[in-house]
Amino acid sequence: MGVAASDLAVLLRESDEPGIVLTTTPAALRAFIQAVRAGNLDRTLGD
Repeated sequence: MGVAASDLAVLLRESDEPGIVLTTTPAALRAFIQAVRAGNLDRTLGD
């Protein structure tokens, strides 16, 4: 995985698929990581 960041954006690239780049804001990535750590995403879609 490759990561590039600035004050405005975070770009994430999967090394197996280098043409695919996910772009998000630092605040959105921080919120996602906090949700993962808190276990808020620990259920499946079938639940």
